[in-house]
Amino acid sequence: MEARESESPLRFVAAEACRDFDREHPEGASCQAILEFFGARGVALSEATFRRYVKLGLVPRSVRVGRKGKHRGSSGLYPVGTATQVNDIRRLTHGDVTIEDLVNSHFLFQKEIAAAGRQLDAIFDAMVASIASAPTSARSRAELANEERALRKLSRDVLKRLGALGTRISPLRPSGVDE
Repeated sequence: MEARESESPLRFVAAEACRDFDREHPEGASCQAILEFFGARGVALSEATFRRYVKLGLVPRSVRVGRKGKHRGSSGLYPVGTATQVNDIRRLTHGDVTIEDLVNSHFLFQKEIAAAGRQLDAIFDAMVASIASAPTSARSRAELANEERALRKLSRDVLKRLGALGTRISPLRPSGVDE
């Protein structure tokens, strides 16, 4: 029989375990994989609670990803970092912070910044594909590729700075963030 969340002695896991989970799931993870990750560490997390976090906008929605092979359908994958976000929610709400406090905090900036990062990655990936097939000289393609890499790096720097600014604005801190 599954432990109920209120009976679970552990509310969250070590931040390093979440980082390991993210490294093991570079394409994202299913809801089931995230629930199993927490369950294997003694943290009861129900699917209903997870879905509530999604509905409130505290964690990103899943993205439908097709499976290889004919007629294999698709599955929903949550972006890398979702387990960390869930863990942060659980860690923060273990104290005096309520879910409502989180909904009204910088925590939402994280979601928007992560979504912007995914969108920028998609744009840059499409540019890389277009550069490879551009009807120009090899030298011109190399210059375009260099410009794409420079802009991608710049966008990552901007996203990182946005995250740092949001963290400075909010009294609620995600795991691994110093004062």
